[in-house]
Amino acid sequence: DHGHNIHPSPYVMELIQNKYEQKKLLDEKGILVPKYKDVKCDDDLAAFGFPVIQKAKMGGYDGKGVQMLKTQADIANCLKTESFIEELVDIDKELAIIVARNIKGEIKCYPVVEMLFDERVNICDSVMAPARISKDIEDKSIEISIKSIEALEGVGIFGVELFLTKNGEVLVNEIAP
Repeated sequence: DHGHNIHPSPYVMELIQNKYEQKKLLDEKGILVPKYKDVKCDDDLAAFGFPVIQKAKMGGYDGKGVQMLKTQADIANCLKTESFIEELVDIDKELAIIVARNIKGEIKCYPVVEMLFDERVNICDSVMAPARISKDIEDKSIEISIKSIEALEGVGIFGVELFLTKNGEVLVNEIAP
């Protein structure tokens, strides 16, 4: 606001930090994301039925701020913070791409990688490059990731995390600077 060029923009950083606002912007720009809903009270947690994923709007990382609610009884253990819910996606693989975009809007992408998780703590343990996916899924993942960074008008280096569903859809999970 005082004439300094900062990249990524503080406004992009602010948006990215709020997973709900990030998802909402991507959705509004026509980028496929899992079905989601803002949560105002515990009653809203059952809006999609069960199981459902509850995510903290702010401060979540590496599996923190994410809670699976399998039944109505799990609402007693829900996250006690501003949050939203997301449909439970039938995931085949979790993918990621590093996308670099300069101030001229030129974009380069690293190869698509497959994220491998430690299921006990729901944290990415390692990545496999290249991902074990078809050329079609690779191209679709790159296209969606580029559109996501363009939608943010992001300048800098971003990690775009994706869900590959068992029926071949590619959905954006989240973006990290």
